[in-house]
Amino acid sequence: MDLVTRLHQISFGFALLAVLALVGCQGVTTGNRAVVNTGAPAVITTNHDHSNDQPPSQLTLAPPNLSFGNVSVGTTQSYSITLRNSGKAAVTISRASIMGSQFALSDLSTPLTLAGDQSTTFTVTFTPQTSGNATGEITIVSSTSKLSTMATLSGSGVSPGSLTANPSSLSFGDVQVGKDWLVSGTLTNSGGSSVTISQATITGSGFTLRGLTLPVSLAAGQRTTFSVVFAPPSLGSFNGGIVISSDASNSSAKVALSGTSSGNTGIPAAFMGMGMHGGIITRQPWPSEPFGALRLWDSDVSWANANLAPGVYDWTALDKWLAKASLHNVDTLYTFGRTPAWASSSPTDTSCGVSPGACDPPNDLNLDGTGSNQHWKDFVTAIATHNLNSTTGHIKYWEIWNEAANPPTWTGSVAQTVRMAQDARQIILGIDPQAIILSPSVIIESTTGRNFLQSFLQSGGGLLVDGIAFHGYVQKRNSPLVPENIVGYLDSTKSILATFGQGSKPLFDTEASWGDPTLSNFFDPDMRAAFLARMYLLHWSSGATRFYWYQWNNSSHGTLWKPDPTNPSAPGTVLEPGIAYGQIYNWMVGAIMTSPCTANGSVWTCEFSRPNGYLAQAVWDASQSCRGGVCTASAFTFDPKYINYTDLSGNTSTLSGSTVAIGAKPILLQNQ
Repeated sequence: MDLVTRLHQISFGFALLAVLALVGCQGVTTGNRAVVNTGAPAVITTNHDHSNDQPPSQLTLAPPNLSFGNVSVGTTQSYSITLRNSGKAAVTISRASIMGSQFALSDLSTPLTLAGDQSTTFTVTFTPQTSGNATGEITIVSSTSKLSTMATLSGSGVSPGSLTANPSSLSFGDVQVGKDWLVSGTLTNSGGSSVTISQATITGSGFTLRGLTLPVSLAAGQRTTFSVVFAPPSLGSFNGGIVISSDASNSSAKVALSGTSSGNTGIPAAFMGMGMHGGIITRQPWPSEPFGALRLWDSDVSWANANLAPGVYDWTALDKWLAKASLHNVDTLYTFGRTPAWASSSPTDTSCGVSPGACDPPNDLNLDGTGSNQHWKDFVTAIATHNLNSTTGHIKYWEIWNEAANPPTWTGSVAQTVRMAQDARQIILGIDPQAIILSPSVIIESTTGRNFLQSFLQSGGGLLVDGIAFHGYVQKRNSPLVPENIVGYLDSTKSILATFGQGSKPLFDTEASWGDPTLSNFFDPDMRAAFLARMYLLHWSSGATRFYWYQWNNSSHGTLWKPDPTNPSAPGTVLEPGIAYGQIYNWMVGAIMTSPCTANGSVWTCEFSRPNGYLAQAVWDASQSCRGGVCTASAFTFDPKYINYTDLSGNTSTLSGSTVAIGAKPILLQNQ
C-alpha cells in the first residue's frame, strides 16, 4: 500500500469516528420513547424523526404525587389534577386508569387529543371505607408513543369526628330564688378527625350557657369546657337542655338540665368555710365548732411542699387532709401557690413571703404568657390525677393562685396568670369535669387588687374560671377595723365583674379575718367575736357564696382556738370568737335571709326565716364597742312578734318591754 492510499484510509476513519460521536451527542433514536422522572411533574416525552423541525410532545401531571391526608371514613375528598402537553406536537391520550379501590377518577374522557401547549384538568377522589393508610396510582397512556406516565396517590382513612358531652345531664339541686349556681361540663371529640362546633342552643327558664365561643374546632381527642348557670326565676321545678350542633358524625350532642327552687333552701353549711394549718393533721384535734367547707392553704400542701423536684411528689399531707375532710363531711378547696425553688424564675428572690423564689413565676413561662409552662402543667396534672384517684376525700374547688396582686405571694404578670389559668382549666376539667375553677384571689380592699382583677378579666380570664375568688380583709394599718366596709368593697368588685359580663359568677371569699392584730391593736376578745359575726352576716347579705375564715388554729391571724400547751392532742381552748363562729353557724345555716342586712344610722338589721313560721332578726349597733369585758350598748325598739333573743355566747334570754340593749356584738331576735 502506497503512502497516498494509507493517508486516505486514516482520513476516512477519523470522519467515521466524528459521525458516530455526533450521533451519540444528539440522541438520534429509532422511534423509542424515553420517560423522564425528575421529581417535577410526571412527564411523557414522545420522540420523533429529527428530520422535522417540531420538538417532541411532553405530557405532565401536576401534582405528580397527591396526598389526601386524613379523611373521615365514609366521606369523600376530591382534588383536581392538571394534564398538560408542554410540547409543540399534538398528542393523543388513549387511556387513563386509576389503581386503588378507594380512589376514583372522573372528568377525563378518552381518546383525547391535546395540541401543543394545551392542558386539561380532571378530578381524583378519595373515599375511605375503613380506617388506615391507602395508596393508589394514576396511569395516562399516549397512543402516539404507546408508553405511559403515572402519578402516585396516598391518603389515610380515619374514624369520623364524634362529639361527646360529659356529663350528659347537669343537676343543680335546690337553689334559692335570688341566688344562682354554676356547674361545668366538657365537650370531647372522641373520634379520629376534627370536629367544628357551630352552634349551641340552651332552653329552659333560669338556665344560662357560658364559656363557649363559637365556632370552635376540636382536633381528634381534644376537648373544650362549658358552664351553665342556674338562677331560678321563681319557686318550682325547672328543666331544660343544651343542643350542641357540629359537623361530627353525631351532628348534635345533648345535655339535660334540671334544678328546683322549693323556697325551703336555706344558707348552706358550705358557706361557713374554715382554714387550718398543718397541726390538724399531726397532733391537734379537728375543730369542735361546725363548718361545711375546708380551704387548703398554709396547710403544708402548697406547690413547693408537694413537688420536691421535677416529677417528684409527696402527697402525704394532702392525703391526710382529704381523709379528714371525708371523715368530717366537708368539701375541699385547694389553693395553688408558692413556686418551688427548682422551678422558680428567680430562686434567690428574698422578697417572697415564705421562701426565696416562691412568689415568682415558673422559669419556663415568659412575661407575655408564652413558653412551655411545663413545670406548672406537670404539677397541675399530677395533683388533679392524684385527687381523682383518692380513696377518701376529693378536691372540688381549685383556686388558681393565692393573692395574685400581692408581691410577697406573686410577682407574675397578668398575662402569665391568665396562661396558668388556661392551662389549669384544660388539665383539671379534662381529668374531673365536675371540678370548679376559681380565679386567682385578690385583696378587694386594695385598689391594686381590684385593678389586677379588672386586668385579668379584660385579658379573657373570666372565660377560664367558674367562680371569682377574693380576700375580704378590711384591715388598714393604724385604723379601726370596720367589718361593714366589706359591703362597699364587694359592691366595687361586683361592678367590675358586671363590666366584663361576669356578674353572675359565684363569689368566694377564700380568706379573711381580722388579720394581723398588731396592725390595728385588735386584741379584745369581745370585739373579735363581734367582728367575726358581722363579717359572716354581711358576706351573705352582699352576695358571697363562701367565706373561709383564716385561721382556726393560727397563733395570731384570726385565732379561734388555742392548743393545750402541755398536750397538743387535747381539746384545747375555743376562744370567744371561736364560740361566736359556732353561734353564727347555728343562726345562719338552714335559714333563709329574707331581707339583706340594712343600716339605719349605726344600727344594722338582717331578716331570716325558717320552716314552720320561724322568723328572726339579727341586730347590732356598729357605733358601740367593748373593752376589758365591758361593752357599751344602745336601746333598740324591737318588733313585738319577737319573744326572745340569743347572743354570741349561745345564751337565750326572754324579751320584755319594747326595747332591748344592743351593742357591737349582734344578737338574734326570734319569734319562737
